[in-house]
Amino acid sequence: QDISELCQADRSLRANEAALRSAQRQASIGSWRWDVPGNRLISCSEEYARIHGISVEKVPDLLEAQMERVIHPEDRERVEAAFKKFDRDGNDYKIEYRIVRPDGEVRDVVEIGEALVDEKGKVIEQTGTVQDITERKRVEVELKQYRDELEDLVKEKTVQLHKSEASYRSIFDTAAAGIGRTCLKDGRVILSNKKLAQMFGYGSAQTFISEFVFTEHYVNPDDRARLFNSYEKAPGEPIECEWTTRDGTPITVQAHAIANYEDGYLDFVAIDVTDRKRAERALQESEERLHSLLDHSPNLICLKDVEGHYLFLNRKFEEVLGVSRSRVLGKTAHELFPEGIAARFAAHDSDVISGRRVITREEHGIPTVSGGKRDYISCRFPLFGLDGDITALANIDTDVTDFRAAEKRLRQAQRMEAVGQLTGGVAHDFNNLLAVIQGNAELLLDDVGVDNPRVKTILKSSNRGAELTHRLLAFSRQQPLDPQPTDLAKLLTDMTDLLKRTLGETIEIETSAEVGLAQAIADPGQVENALLNLAINARDAMPDGGKLTIEFQNVFFDADYVSQTPDVHLGDYVCIAVSDNGTGMSTETQAQAFEPFFTTKEFGKGSGLGLSMVYGFAKQSNGHLILYSELGHGTTIKLYLPRAKEAGIPQSKGRAIKVPEGQGEVVLVVEDDASVRSLAAEMLEDLGYRVIDVPDAAGAHVHVSPETRIDLMLCDVVLPGGVSGPKLAHEICDRRPDLKVIFMSGYPIEAARNNGLLGPGQVLLNKPFQRRQLAETVSAALGRKAA
Repeated sequence: QDISELCQADRSLRANEAALRSAQRQASIGSWRWDVPGNRLISCSEEYARIHGISVEKVPDLLEAQMERVIHPEDRERVEAAFKKFDRDGNDYKIEYRIVRPDGEVRDVVEIGEALVDEKGKVIEQTGTVQDITERKRVEVELKQYRDELEDLVKEKTVQLHKSEASYRSIFDTAAAGIGRTCLKDGRVILSNKKLAQMFGYGSAQTFISEFVFTEHYVNPDDRARLFNSYEKAPGEPIECEWTTRDGTPITVQAHAIANYEDGYLDFVAIDVTDRKRAERALQESEERLHSLLDHSPNLICLKDVEGHYLFLNRKFEEVLGVSRSRVLGKTAHELFPEGIAARFAAHDSDVISGRRVITREEHGIPTVSGGKRDYISCRFPLFGLDGDITALANIDTDVTDFRAAEKRLRQAQRMEAVGQLTGGVAHDFNNLLAVIQGNAELLLDDVGVDNPRVKTILKSSNRGAELTHRLLAFSRQQPLDPQPTDLAKLLTDMTDLLKRTLGETIEIETSAEVGLAQAIADPGQVENALLNLAINARDAMPDGGKLTIEFQNVFFDADYVSQTPDVHLGDYVCIAVSDNGTGMSTETQAQAFEPFFTTKEFGKGSGLGLSMVYGFAKQSNGHLILYSELGHGTTIKLYLPRAKEAGIPQSKGRAIKVPEGQGEVVLVVEDDASVRSLAAEMLEDLGYRVIDVPDAAGAHVHVSPETRIDLMLCDVVLPGGVSGPKLAHEICDRRPDLKVIFMSGYPIEAARNNGLLGPGQVLLNKPFQRRQLAETVSAALGRKAA
C-alpha cells in the first residue's frame, strides 16, 4: 500500500511537473537550480535552453562563459554586478537584460533569482527563472512609440482645438447676427454673444445673461407661440417676429432656431431686420407711388427688353389697346400690332439700341380697341446697367390727336383772322374808291340830268359794291355795331313775314324758344341780317322744298368746353339754331364754309359772303358760330350771342355747380368722330362711369352680349355703315330691353325730329355738350335726380 501511494504521489508529481513545464513553455519561462557549494548546475528546464537557443546538454558550457558569450555587451556590467551581489548577500533579484544566442539573435529576458540558505544562513542553493520578454518589449516599444505619437497628436489637436475655440469665440463675439441659447423651461439665457445683448439694449453679454429672460414682455405673445411651433415643425427655418428691447423699442427680427428637447435648450441665430424691413416698406411705397403715377399718366408708357419683349406697361396702355398686362407681358410688337406698325416700332427700337441714343418726336398712329386710330408722339430711350450695357428700352407715347385737331382749328382760325384782316383792309380802300365814284357820279347827274342811263348804271354798281364792302367789313369784324339787349324771340316774330316772302311757299318755317329765354347783347339789325342770310342758305339747300327750324335756348359754356374750343369765352350765351332738312354738306365743304367767296352755288347765284358775314358778326359780337351737317340729313348752324345781365336772373357759375356723378355704371359710347368719342369717354370716366367706346354699329354689336354689363348707350344719331343710331338702338334693345339709350346730335331736337332722324320720346343730347349737361342727362336716364 505504501508503494502504491508512493507511486500515486510520483505520478501526481510528474503530472504537476509536466503541467508546469507546459505552462512554462507557453509563458516562455525557463527555470534553473544551482548548487552553490559545488558550483554546479543542478538542473534546468528545456524552455531555459530554448530561450538561449541551445540544447539542455550544452547549458553547463553556456554558463561557464555566460558573461563573455551570452549577455549583451551593453548589459554585462550591470548584470555582473547584480550576480555578484546575489552571490555575496543572498538577496533575491529581478533584472532585465539582453542575451545573444549562438546564431547571433538578440533576445530580451527577465531573470528572477532566489537563494536557499541553511540553519547557519549560508547560501547552499540558488534557483531562478528566465522569461523571454522580447515580444513584450517590442510591444512596449511600439506601445511607447504609439503613446508618444498619440501624445503628440493630442497636443497638436489640443492646440488646434484651442485655436479653433479662440477663432469660434472671436467669430461668436464679433458676429453681425445675435447668437444665443435659452432654456426651454423658463426662458433664461444660457449663452449669448455681444450682438444679441446689444440687440436687446444691453452693454455686455454677461449682463444680458444674468438679467434677461425671454417672456411675453420682450417677444410678442403671438410671435412667441409661432416661434415655438415653427421650431417643432420646421427646425432651422427662418421666421420673422416682433421683439422689444430693454427700453421698449420695437424691432423686427428674423430668427433661425433648433430646439433640443432632451437637453431642454433652444439654440438660435437672430438677425435684426428692422432697417431692412423699413427700407423694404419704403421701397414698396415708392414702387406703389411710381406705379400709381405711371398708371394715372395720360401717356402710354411701356418697358421692353433688348429683344423687344414687353416688361411693363401702364394702365393707359391697357385701355388704349384693350388688352390686359398679363396678355402683353413677354410678347413683342409683332404679336400685338399689324405687321406694318410692328415693323416700324421694331426699326425705331433697333435705332435706339444701336445708336445708344434717345429718339423723340417720332409721330405715328396706333389702332385702339374701339377700332379707330389715335396719333401719338413717341419718345424712346435706352436704360443702362451698372456695366454700361443697355438692359432695357423705355417708351413714352403722348396722345396728340386732340392737340392736332385743336392745332388744325387754331390754324383755321388764324387763317380766317388773316383773311379777315386782309379783307378789312381791302374793304376800307374799296369804300374810299366807292365814295369817290359815287360822289362824282352824283355830280355828273347835275350836268347830264338825272335820267342819264350811264350815270345810273355807275350809281347802281357802286351801291352793289358798297353792299359788298359792308359784308366784307362784317366778315373782318370791322362793321359798325350797336350792341344792346335784344329779345331774339320777339325779333324773329317781327321778321317772320319777311322770311316767308323770301323763302317762298315750298319752305315751311317752324320756331321754338326755351321758357325763360334770356335777352342777348347784340346789334338787332345785324341779327336780322344773319338770320336772313342763314335762312336763304337753308332755302338753297332745299331746292324741292322742306322745313326750316329756328330754335332759341339759353346756353352756358363751362371750362371743359372752353378748353376744347380756344376761341370761345367762359360764360352765358343765347343760342339761335337754324336747321334745314336739305342736302347737307360734305366734310370738305364744311371745312371751307365760313371762308369769304367760297360757295357751292352756280356762278352768278351767290357771292360766297353769306356765312362768312355771319361768322364775322358772331366773332365781333364776342359770340360763337358752329356748323353741323350730314350729307342727306340737312344742316344746322348755331349762332351763340352773349347773354344780357338781367335783373332777377343770376349768371351761371360754371364748374361751381355740383353735377351728379356715376356709381360705376357701364356706358357704351357709339360715335364715329374720334375727337367727340374721346371727349365723351373722358368726361364719363371723370364722372365715375366705366366706358366702352366704339366708332360704329358693328363695334357696338361686338360688345353687347349677356356676359357684358352695359347700363346705358350714348349713341350718335348719324353713324357710318348704313345703320343709324335709332336703328342700332332698336336692334340692341330687342336683345337688351332694359338698356337705357341717349342719342347725340348736332341738330337741335326739333330739327332732328323734323329731319326724320329722331322719334318722339327719345332723349337727345345736343352737340356740342358740356360736362354738366352730359352728367345730368346720363343721371336722369339712369333714374337718378341731378344734384
